[in-house]
Formats: sequence, structure tokens, C-alpha cells
Amino acid sequence: MTAWTTDRVDAPKWFFRCRAPALREVLETSGWSVTSLVLVHGRHEPWLYLLAEQCP
Repeated sequence: MTAWTTDRVDAPKWFFRCRAPALREVLETSGWSVTSLVLVHGRHEPWLYLLAEQCP
């Protein structure tokens, strides 16, 4: 079972830049169903918030 945590993770964090339409296409052709994809304004630049679930 997984649960939300606020513990610090002492490991590299990987980020990459992408555009919403391209990200949606890659996920959907890989067997994922995108339930929410929202562009939000960050402190310095916009971020994509994405929720997806793997199709059975």
C-alpha cells in the first residue's frame, strides 16, 4: 500500500521539459489514460500538473 509522505528523499530528482499535447500523446499511446492535465503558474515558470491511470 502506498501513502502520502512529507519525508525528505535524499536522491536525485529528475525533471524534463515537455508540452502538454506531446505528453498526453505519449502517455495515451503507452497505455495510460490521462484524467487531468492542467497548466499552472509556478514561481518562475509554468508547470504541468498531470493525473493519469494505467489502462487495464
